[in-house]
Amino acid sequence: MKLIALGRWFREPLVWFFFLGLGLLVIDNLRDVDKRDNLIEVNSQVKAHIADQWETQMGRAPTISEMSGLIDQWIKDEIYYREAIRLGLANDDTIVRRRLVGKLTFLTEDIATAQEPSVSELRAYYIENQNSYVEPVRYSFRHRYFSNDWREHAKNDASVALEKIKNGTEPESIGDSFMLQTAFIARTADEIAALFGQEYSESLSELVSDDWVGPLQSAYGWHLVQIQARTQIRPLSFEEARSLLVSDLALERQQAANEDYYENLRDRYQVVQ
Repeated sequence: MKLIALGRWFREPLVWFFFLGLGLLVIDNLRDVDKRDNLIEVNSQVKAHIADQWETQMGRAPTISEMSGLIDQWIKDEIYYREAIRLGLANDDTIVRRRLVGKLTFLTEDIATAQEPSVSELRAYYIENQNSYVEPVRYSFRHRYFSNDWREHAKNDASVALEKIKNGTEPESIGDSFMLQTAFIARTADEIAALFGQEYSESLSELVSDDWVGPLQSAYGWHLVQIQARTQIRPLSFEEARSLLVSDLALERQQAANEDYYENLRDRYQVVQ
């Protein structure tokens, strides 16, 4: 009996009219969605953003003609972008994936450092990390160079020259021409390593005599060296370290914000390995 009643119900014209109207409504809504997806609105905010980008790069506001061209290019880019997304071109693309991850990371970092730290926060950070803010040892020295490229026995020649210096020969008349300076003033160990290599820098830091010593090996060859002056490690005052404190505290907050954000997101996902 239920099947017979159901069959009679479906034969009613009003029923079919209802389903037909419902179908037309669904189709119309889908068309509206499609229209909204295809709507590109170049509003005042978009124009301001385009103009700001141009002014940042060029150092001046765009002319009327330039602005028109910039808007046309923005519209073209927007259309291509939407079509690329619609076609799924961003799916499984490593470059796009990295850019999106990077943008989300930068967004998190910007939020974390949007507010400048107060003086009290900087002082607290300074006290907590005071051992990290010191003026390093600086070396003033001169050297004489012996090239591996120009000499068959550069190290031995340097050793012979050292004896001559100790016996009274002027050091300025000894050695080969060098592409950099022959004297350096107030350089840190890191700065010396960047110029001569890590081994040379470490050897220099171990010297205890101010006499001519060597040979010391660098990335260029062999050297005789005389330490002329060296400073001692000293703590930086709060004011001296202030710019470093601002950047270091910002970096620490960025890292903490990223870690917290990831942990919160991670709890929302189920990972199967």
